[in-house]
Formats: sequence, structure tokens, C-alpha cells
Amino acid sequence: EIIDGGGFTALVKLLETDPGDLSGFALGAIVNLLSVGAENKVRIIEEGGIAPLMRILVNGSDHLLDMSYSALLEISECRMCQWSLGQTVYISTLIECLESGANENKSNVAGLIAILAYNHENFGARFVSEGGIEPLVAMLYSGSEDAKCNAMEALCSISQSKEHDNVGE
Repeated sequence: EIIDGGGFTALVKLLETDPGDLSGFALGAIVNLLSVGAENKVRIIEEGGIAPLMRILVNGSDHLLDMSYSALLEISECRMCQWSLGQTVYISTLIECLESGANENKSNVAGLIAILAYNHENFGARFVSEGGIEPLVAMLYSGSEDAKCNAMEALCSISQSKEHDNVGE
């Protein structure tokens, strides 16, 4: 009933417009709704929720970063969302997070990239074409152990992508 009554639309609007506590409550509600079913994961994409979730990865507080990552992770693992999510994820935002984010956030983003490359058609090729390989490789030398593992997993997922032949070159 929350969703059919315009709840997702209102929650996404709060994410877009409120940088304070209401945004945190909205994000918490979204994470809870995403855990209930695949339809909710499709719905948040349709409502334009990916853009504000991606912005939070760059500009959010630690608490919001964790919730945004959880929401994106829930969506990325949904088979019904493969094409839509692959088209709406802002690869430049992910790369920006890898280049300038906090170490824990970089590790989370690398893990998300691994899942996206594994599950979503054309994501790996798009990530490569936008220059995403260098920051992942840099993490192998300077990241935490978790970041190194996630960066390696992302690179492996990208290299195994079927939509391009030159990723490993």
C-alpha cells in the first residue's frame, strides 16, 4: 500500500531535496522496502531513485553511505533489474568514488562494481570505456585488504564480461 499510494515517489523526492535527517529516514525506508520484493527494486528504478542513491555515495555522511550502498547492492542483485539498472548507474560517479572516496567507501563501491559487472549486460564495457580500470588497479596497491579483494573481484568480473573482447588487453 505504501508503494501504490505514492510512497516511493515521496521517498525518492526526499532523497533528492533534503540533505538532513529526513533524507536518512527516507533512505532507511527505501532499504526496508527493497528487502521485501523484486517489484520494489524495479519500482525504485522507475521512480528515478538511482541518481540520488549514487549522489549519496559521493556526498553522503558515513551512515547514509552505508545505507545507500545497501540499497544499491539490493537492487544490483535483482535479476528483474538487470537491464534497467545497468542503464541508469552513473559510472562516472562510481569512478569518482574510487578516486576520491574514503577507504571503506572505495571498498564498498568496488564490491558493487563487481556485482554490476557480473550481473548486468554491457556494464563492464561501459566501465572500461569510461576509464574505470585505473582506479581499481590503484586500489590493489594502496587499499585496505577488503578494498584489494573487492577491486580484484571487480577486475575479474569485468574481464569475464561477454560483451567486449579487449578488456583484458
